[in-house]
Amino acid sequence: MAEILEEPLTSDCLGVGLLETFLARVDNGMLRAPTLERHLDRLEKANLIFRSRHLSREELRAQIAGYDIGGRWNEGEYLKVRIVLSSDRCRFQLAAIPDPFLPGLPIKVKPVHAERPYPDLKTCSTFVSWHANREAQESGFDEALLIDSGDTVREGAWSNFFWLNEANGLHTAGSMVLPGVTRDWVIQSCEQRGLRVSTGDFSLQHVTANAKEAFVCSALRGIVPVAAIGSTELQENVSGLVAELRAAYIEQHFSAQNLRERTR
Repeated sequence: MAEILEEPLTSDCLGVGLLETFLARVDNGMLRAPTLERHLDRLEKANLIFRSRHLSREELRAQIAGYDIGGRWNEGEYLKVRIVLSSDRCRFQLAAIPDPFLPGLPIKVKPVHAERPYPDLKTCSTFVSWHANREAQESGFDEALLIDSGDTVREGAWSNFFWLNEANGLHTAGSMVLPGVTRDWVIQSCEQRGLRVSTGDFSLQHVTANAKEAFVCSALRGIVPVAAIGSTELQENVSGLVAELRAAYIEQHFSAQNLRERTR
């Protein structure tokens, strides 16, 4: 039986609004979100287009940093934080999740022809990603790899996608993708290591023919190696770069000392 709602639907319920989703951790009785400021940067930039009057960076920062844990979660527990900005209001949601950085198997991605509307914005209209991911999972894969109408590899359904060739050159789509916070961190970290990241339009055929290794990245999972693109199997951590980036991301963001320094 359908639930009857007596209050009016807000615009985000209709897919009109902006989202930001990121990871926080309970540390010393406080909710600490080391990437909060970068996500607020992206939200403010997107709101120049959306123009909601309900976004206050200072209020959001204070609400999240000062949130009363109140015994709801245990010390060291990870939480998914989601900010939802609509034309009517701004709110944030919290949900405990398993430790995303436990050692696990690499994932398999399935190429799915799908294109997100307004790909450079993270909007409440998530049907394209959701539907593509369902298709991938029903086929035995872990996540969808979105391919556009020109057969160009863009991004994961819920992540950004990188691949390495035989010469250990790192590549990623340069346009028509979400400018992910973790994606930016990967590019900057590689440049600091003297490794240039090539951005461009790479066809699916080119990627599967030339990729030696690959990984996806997101704010909720950090760096996750990819074992296969469709039927094309990839090598795992031959270069050492994927494991190095994964370890560096966890250390810089979620080790006890760095977590507190980043969230002062």
